[in-house]
Amino acid sequence: VKDAEKAQQELRQQFTLKALFRKPHPIWADPAFWGEFCDPFLVDTAFGEVNDPMNFLKVLHFSMARMAKEQSQWMGSFMEEDQDRLLSTLKDLERAVGFGLRQRTLQSVSRLTALLKFLKKNIGELGVGQALLLPSPKKIVFMLIKKASGFRFVACAGGDENPYHPSVATLDGKIKYKGCIAIDNIPDDRMQDDSWWMYFLMSMIGDGPEKHVENVYDWLLPWLAGKPLQAAIAETCDEPCSAFRTPPRCQASAYRAFLESVRYLLLWRGMSETKVKAVTFMLRLQYLKFVINDLHCLKKLSDNDNHLIKLGCKQLAHAAVMQAKSKSISPFQLQVEYGAREFGCAAQRWARGAAHWQEAGNKHGKRRGCPLLTP
Repeated sequence: VKDAEKAQQELRQQFTLKALFRKPHPIWADPAFWGEFCDPFLVDTAFGEVNDPMNFLKVLHFSMARMAKEQSQWMGSFMEEDQDRLLSTLKDLERAVGFGLRQRTLQSVSRLTALLKFLKKNIGELGVGQALLLPSPKKIVFMLIKKASGFRFVACAGGDENPYHPSVATLDGKIKYKGCIAIDNIPDDRMQDDSWWMYFLMSMIGDGPEKHVENVYDWLLPWLAGKPLQAAIAETCDEPCSAFRTPPRCQASAYRAFLESVRYLLLWRGMSETKVKAVTFMLRLQYLKFVINDLHCLKKLSDNDNHLIKLGCKQLAHAAVMQAKSKSISPFQLQVEYGAREFGCAAQRWARGAAHWQEAGNKHGKRRGCPLLTP
């Protein structure tokens, strides 16, 4: 038994997420992977009921940090300013992880004063242009952005069906919701008011998540804006930082809220929409690189593993085609003369199991392996 436990522990320490969890698991078994690739397919399943904001935040930050280090070949069109914008956003995510982990240890009614003190300390340390992300238990991420004069407060719902966010109807009958809303030019003294933050924190802890959204949108945000909420939203609604999104279909939509906050920060800092789409494409590519690493750690896959990996491969292939059509990535990068065919072959090969992938890689990996996903 001890030998089996030791072997299991050694196996776990080979997984990509070993730095994040005490008991690491394959990347495709993580809710962040489901939120990135599988949202439409997880409705009414056990996979779709997971909603742990800190899990999403940690994996997203880890994946984007690795992406920035390992995907430089895809950033040929990025100017130095674009790289600075990406690194600044990574710093915001890193700050949010540190704050979230500390918040989790203090998140009880009896420790609200300590949590408030810790929060005020983080706000006071923000530099101009920096952001503090505050995950909500109701699939919303609130952001506080420090400006040269005052603050901007942003609520990111990732396109979730939030009645407080503007919505539009499309010609095909869909209802899309604004991914983010923002209140601008909030005075320093109002943004750092202890009573406001205490009520904000109490609504997250004491009243429960079902009351949190109503409390924040009905009472707290109008007080911050100094006017009715809809009037405050109208002042920033036409900004290009936020688009209308199709509502997510499962509980993993909390991941979409974090992803929406990343898009918002990149656009707010001046990155073009085309380059933001390139960043989200590189993020998907990074997840599939993690899949390759974790497949080499296993000898067999379950049916669920097969299905999740196939979905990830298909979604990445679709994203690559969209990037090529918009000329955001070049034919040379995609090697389109055989890339699409190899995508399909690779997906089928991986889905049959890690052992077969190893055998196929020894024979064809260097000569015919999928150009996007070569380890």
